[in-house]
Amino acid sequence: PTRSSPPKSTSKISSAVSAGASALAGAARAGRDGSTDEVVARFQVAVTDDREGARNLVRASFGGYVATPVYNKFFEWVGFPDVARGVAQAFANRDRAASASAMSDEFVDAITIIGSPEECREQIAAFVAAGVTTPVIAPLATRPQDVLRVFEALAPR
Repeated sequence: PTRSSPPKSTSKISSAVSAGASALAGAARAGRDGSTDEVVARFQVAVTDDREGARNLVRASFGGYVATPVYNKFFEWVGFPDVARGVAQAFANRDRAASASAMSDEFVDAITIIGSPEECREQIAAFVAAGVTTPVIAPLATRPQDVLRVFEALAPR
């Protein structure tokens, strides 16, 4: 994709593949081989069977991030215009509840990895297969034991 055209899909994996292809094309235009470049992606991850609780944690903590103009425009560009507008308006009105409720399940699921250890591993593995060389895990958790649970569940075997 270019700056003027959004990705054709909001699928996390297809977006990663598109980004990787764009990076390789950019390296080629610069006259170098980008195939050995490190590709780093940060993943917000909750290893849990309480999917709704994890989604609500994202809604409660990501309002300011989603409302920030550059990110808000990005989320609109990648296919979430209603979420972007709803969060920006609610944030401007200092209405945290409305900001949280503007983030749909589809949106939260698109920007995070939430699920069982196996489900989370599968999603991260799909990104690696798509070209991510260095996945960075950012636990979605409020308690130290939940942070540890994420790292223990996803540690290399």
